[in-house]
Amino acid sequence: MRKGKGHIPQRMCVVCRLKQDKKNLVRFVLDPEGRLIRDDTGKEPGRGIYVCPSNSCLEQMSSKKFVSRLRALCSRRGKRFSGTVGNSNSKSLSTCDQGVNTQAQEG
Repeated sequence: MRKGKGHIPQRMCVVCRLKQDKKNLVRFVLDPEGRLIRDDTGKEPGRGIYVCPSNSCLEQMSSKKFVSRLRALCSRRGKRFSGTVGNSNSKSLSTCDQGVNTQAQEG
């Protein structure tokens, strides 16, 4: 369905859950190696997550709750999250190991 000229795309911050204009949020995607990277251009392939550019939301990205949600995202993508979230100012924030869960490989 086509949207009218006045349509402004809305997205929800995965941290605070507030809806905002897409252009006002920071987008992150999983790269082919499974790392969560900042997508400044908005053109990286794959499904993205959006986060408010506020310090509080960026800082909360390292919280246990967010890491747990990121682990679930990686699991749905067939990847295993390493459990680390880096500096919110760096391009690479975290890593997901490619492949299946180590426990499944052992069993």
